[in-house]
Amino acid sequence: MPIFLKLCLAHLIADFILQVEELFQLKLKSLVGHFLHGLCHVAVSLLFLWPYLRDPMIWKFVLSISAIHCFQDIAKYHLVEKHKKHFFLIFVVDQAIHFLFLSSIFLFPGSGRILGFAASPVLNELYTENRWTLYAIVFVAATFAGSFLLHAFRINFVPDSRKDHFITSWEIVHGLLERSVITWLFIFAPNPWALVFSPLIGLIRPFLKRINDKTDFFISFNYAAMVGLIFRLWTLR
Repeated sequence: MPIFLKLCLAHLIADFILQVEELFQLKLKSLVGHFLHGLCHVAVSLLFLWPYLRDPMIWKFVLSISAIHCFQDIAKYHLVEKHKKHFFLIFVVDQAIHFLFLSSIFLFPGSGRILGFAASPVLNELYTENRWTLYAIVFVAATFAGSFLLHAFRINFVPDSRKDHFITSWEIVHGLLERSVITWLFIFAPNPWALVFSPLIGLIRPFLKRINDKTDFFISFNYAAMVGLIFRLWTLR
């Protein structure tokens, strides 16, 4: 499980945090953009799997999965161009397939190994304890990845949406703060009744004209609450 979780976190970081606007535009224009995006996935995955790099299988797996990711991205872009009204569905299915390919690591011997950094107790704790990787996954899923998922959802299902809805720099920064708080509340609130007051975080929006939209808050709040609730129920099993 540790290797799989590290691969999932690496995927989320490379796909949603490191895929800046310039790289996205380059992917639309040429295969060079897809190649650079694939290199980002390789670099982040190898960094997160540093203690395992003595195993040639890890290198082969990361390189293979990143190549598959590039080809899948090219296919996705063509599909979105032809079927824009199904953008959200294509986005969700695309991400599901990415994680399905990542889960193929379980087919290889030693995928359950736990390796760390014996010389550094703090780094070793952060690396070998799954909960820290899970927290990071939840954070990226609720914030950066959430912005692009909600963008696709709004474009397809909410009339009069802007082309850049939820993914302007201002909205991404605000979503990072707002959805982080909501998600953590749903994960860590000691008393479920305290969650009744969680929508109060939206009271700051009327003071920020750029994001003073009730529909946006409703969509964003429910997504963050769902991510937090799923994680909380999963960890309480």
